[in-house]
Amino acid sequence: MRYSFPVVTGVMLPLLLAGPALAGITRVGTTAAPFLTIGLGSRALGMGGAYTGVAMDASCLYWNPGAAAVLEKSEALLVQTQYLADTDLNFFGLVTPAGERSSVGLSMTYLDYGELEVTTVEEPEGTGEFFRSSDLALGLTYSTRFTDRFSIGFTGKLVQQKIWHESASSVAFDVGTRFRTDFHNLVLGMGIYNVGMDMEMGGTDLLLGHDLDPNQGGDNPAVPVNLDLYAWPLPITFRMGASMYLIENPEYSLLVAADASHPVDNSESISLGTEYGFKDRFFLRGGWHQLFLSDQEGGATLGAGWNCLFSRRVHCASMAPGKSSDGWVRSSSTVCDSNGNG
Repeated sequence: MRYSFPVVTGVMLPLLLAGPALAGITRVGTTAAPFLTIGLGSRALGMGGAYTGVAMDASCLYWNPGAAAVLEKSEALLVQTQYLADTDLNFFGLVTPAGERSSVGLSMTYLDYGELEVTTVEEPEGTGEFFRSSDLALGLTYSTRFTDRFSIGFTGKLVQQKIWHESASSVAFDVGTRFRTDFHNLVLGMGIYNVGMDMEMGGTDLLLGHDLDPNQGGDNPAVPVNLDLYAWPLPITFRMGASMYLIENPEYSLLVAADASHPVDNSESISLGTEYGFKDRFFLRGGWHQLFLSDQEGGATLGAGWNCLFSRRVHCASMAPGKSSDGWVRSSSTVCDSNGNG
C-alpha cells in the first residue's frame, strides 16, 4: 500500500491556486466547431474531465494522443452521450499497435442537433418546414514511445459542420505528450489541440437576389449576391494534466487527477477528479468540471465502471446541469480490447 498525500499536494495545489488568477475576459462564441472542446468518454466525465494525465484507453485519441503508444493491444471504444439541449454526442475510437514502440488510431466524433423547424421574420412561429444540423470530426492518430517513460502523439482531423443546406470544412491537428515519472508513478500529460484553418459556412441558402436601387425602375431587381458569413477560427486549446495513485494494492486503489485548460475562446479553468477501485473490477468516480470558469457548463460529476469478466469494460457517468440545460448530461461507454478482456 502506498500513501502519497504530500506528493499529490505539491503537484495539485499550484494548479488550484493558479485558477482564480487565470480568469479573465472570455471570448465565448468567437470560434467555429465548439464541439471539438467537449470531453469524450464516460470515465473521463465521471472524473470531472481531469483526464489528460489519466487516459489509457482509446479515449486518449481525444484527450492525449501521446498516450496511444502505451497501449499494448488493440482497443475499441464506443461512447454515447446525451448532451445539452437534447443533442446526441457519439464517439468511436480504435487504437492498434504498429510495431514495438508505436500505435495508430482512428476516431470519429458526431454531434447531432436533431430536427429543428424553420422560422422566418414573417413566420416566427415556424413555417412547417424542418431541417437538421450536425458536426463531424474524423481523426487519424500516430503515437510513438521515445523511452519507456515518454511518448508523443499526433492527430490529423477533418472537421465539418452542417446546417440545412450550408456547410463548412477544415483540417486540424492535435499534439500530445505523456511522461511517467519515478515519483510515485506520477503521470504528466500535455497537449495542444484544434490547430488548423478557419471555417466559413457556404451553401445555396446564402445566394440571394438584391435590388441595388429600389427607387429606380428598369434595372435588374434581383442582382445575384452572396451573403458573407466570414471565416471563424477553430477553438485552439492548451491543456495539461497530472495523475497519481494515492493508494494502490490488489484490494483497492485511489486515483486522483487534475487538469488545467487554456482555450482561446474562454477563460482558463481547472478540473479535478478521483476514482476509487475495488479489486480492479468495480469503480466509483467523482469530480468537478471547469472550476473558475465564468461561463461554466456543468460542475459536479459522478460515475461508475465495471470491468466485465470476459468481453469489455463498461462505464457510465453524469454531470450536473449547467447554464444551457436543466437536465443532467449522461454518458455511457463500452471498451473492448483485442483479447476480449476488460
